[in-house]
Amino acid sequence: MKQAESLQRQRGLMPKFVHKEMDSLYVDELKKNVNDLMINLESLPVRGGS
Repeated sequence: MKQAESLQRQRGLMPKFVHKEMDSLYVDELKKNVNDLMINLESLPVRGGS
């Protein structure tokens, strides 16, 4: 999530959008995707050993 916030601050790394509101929508979408991935990872069982 920190990466999404840093992307918002560093506008050079963000894609160019037609409307200004799309910047915040893009960052919100990134945050949601990261949260979904974290939830999926937390739900996986941990396997010990190699």
